[in-house]
Amino acid sequence: MACYILLGIRLTPNTFDRVKIPINSLDIIVEQLRREASKITHLPRQFLELIYCGNILDDDATLRSCGIKEGVMVHVLRKKEKGDRRLHQTFQTANYPLHALESAVLLPTSDLRNYSKHHLSASNENE
Repeated sequence: MACYILLGIRLTPNTFDRVKIPINSLDIIVEQLRREASKITHLPRQFLELIYCGNILDDDATLRSCGIKEGVMVHVLRKKEKGDRRLHQTFQTANYPLHALESAVLLPTSDLRNYSKHHLSASNENE
């Protein structure tokens, strides 16, 4: 039975493309889906990470064994290069005012009040 899944392709932080991929069966292995993603992105498949429900998919697993059903979205991301510590350093060097500003943008006001009380009291205890 032919069906389809969606690939949500994000190769850079500011890009997102949605591509509908026809597949013959949910019993194909993830490696076959990775090959399709490689053709679409024009990147070698070893540079791509396939993710479903927050889990990195193993090439030898079938789509069905990963819980993938018809019509769901599998995310395609560029693998992080070894030695690329920029993201980790960003979190390590972030100071409280910047963190609070990001939280103000991302959290509803009531959550922000609770968040600020908790983090302010925790930072005062650490000093």
